[in-house]
Amino acid sequence: MAEQVLAKFDSNRFLWKELPSEGIVSRILGGGEFVQDVYNRHMKGEQTLFIGAHVNVSATISRSQLTNSARATWLWLRYHVPAIATSIVPDDEGTSCLVYKPANEAEVNEWANRTFIVSQHPQADVEPLRLKLGEEKIPSKDGLQTWAHLVLTPGSDGEPVSKFGFLVRTHHAPFDGVGLKIMLNRYLIQLAKHLGSSDVPQSPLLQWGSEASNLAPAVYNILLPSVPRAIPPDSSEEPSFAHPYYGTMGAVLQSIGEAMKIPYGFKPRPSDSGWPSPGREVLFFSASESAQLLASLKPSGKADVSKAYTLTHLAHAALAMTVMADNPPTADAAGLVLGNLHLRNCREFLIEPYSSRDGYSGYALGVSHLSVPVSVFITADGKPAPLDKKTLVKAMNAVRDSYGQQKALPDPINYMGQASLIFMQNIIAGAKANMLPPNNCYAFSSDGISEKQLDSSFTDSLGKAVLELSDVFISVNHIEPAPFFRISSWKGIIELGADYNKNLISAAEVKIHMENWKRLMLLATKLEGGDY
Repeated sequence: MAEQVLAKFDSNRFLWKELPSEGIVSRILGGGEFVQDVYNRHMKGEQTLFIGAHVNVSATISRSQLTNSARATWLWLRYHVPAIATSIVPDDEGTSCLVYKPANEAEVNEWANRTFIVSQHPQADVEPLRLKLGEEKIPSKDGLQTWAHLVLTPGSDGEPVSKFGFLVRTHHAPFDGVGLKIMLNRYLIQLAKHLGSSDVPQSPLLQWGSEASNLAPAVYNILLPSVPRAIPPDSSEEPSFAHPYYGTMGAVLQSIGEAMKIPYGFKPRPSDSGWPSPGREVLFFSASESAQLLASLKPSGKADVSKAYTLTHLAHAALAMTVMADNPPTADAAGLVLGNLHLRNCREFLIEPYSSRDGYSGYALGVSHLSVPVSVFITADGKPAPLDKKTLVKAMNAVRDSYGQQKALPDPINYMGQASLIFMQNIIAGAKANMLPPNNCYAFSSDGISEKQLDSSFTDSLGKAVLELSDVFISVNHIEPAPFFRISSWKGIIELGADYNKNLISAAEVKIHMENWKRLMLLATKLEGGDY
């Protein structure tokens, strides 16, 4: 593998290219984008991505007015974020291309007829729809890969609307979860303006056919100068592991490879021989529990603030303990690890304007590897450690160290463009041969504070309140035996989530994991000075 890693590489391969003879623009998928395409194409729709929201309406808006405005705003979003109308096409070199075809007004209206869908639910709840749609394959038979669903309560067209649900289902390659939050915020800002447009002048007509200029670049072409670069093919310099770019790539690939040889996880379950059936469970902390948890993670007084834990450290450590509750370790497991891919939002490493709050709605996750030694959860005499505060502190320290090691890597994301081409070829070969082993360890995402990307209320052009975002969630399809766990917060409330495959694990079993996870996290409210 060293020969593959220590190779010169041209990141300009990820630039958009116009193909006038075909009437399209196209670019090669890179890094996490390519990983997501491999997951979807070769692993039964793994990580199909959703964002769901429930919105309260504070103005007098009829069902028909909301429906028409929501559809018009979906068209507006396509113009400004054309990636929602892209397709993914495999190329002849084992990779794939993101393709966009500029359209005229008639074509985009026909597209909206197929991708903007209105449905009903007694409480305008998007959760049942998310699970139903998760059964479907992406892309659809007609090549679509992103849809918007407006969910209304039953009623006639002229009746006022007090709330609605909004759900976007998409291929994961063009967007990450943060990107979908950014996109949702832009959508709701524009929708609120559109709903109040009778009071203000109409927006200029969109110039269809020119919208391809709004396609976001791949992250590899908009990185800050401080981010290490690959050595280009025309350079006389030779790659080595002393180079920060190649050193990072080598360290990450080595870490993944080593951890795959010594995995530990929940009680072993087999792979799914059929098409996965998605399930989702959520669990909330109360407002007081959330506040108490956050306060407990920092030492009081004049203690060294560098010893503080983050909510991510706590959640990850408690999740590792949740595994131990399900599958207590024996002495011979001391050399094994709980390993998962670490997802890092790398928008801070992009140039302006892409690093701004709403600057980049594409895929900007850096991926490395985190390992928690099982030995943390085994006593000196080879017994399972008690799942108490003392063990939680040991686990949080191990997790904090692991995150610190990943953060110290010189290159946060750029190496992914090249590393994904190396690593995913093995995944593709394994999937085609039906030889990929089941992953019985958790996947984990710390989605952070949603207010970093989302407003809570939205006004029309005159400043009148129109919409209020009640709640929001990110969800993915997950085919593995162990769930994909995530943590986030909204309006001061911490939320735990788990996406899972109902063919392999029951809702009752996932609920037990979730309850254990929350209970173990709450042990942190008892932290004292010596625990940091």
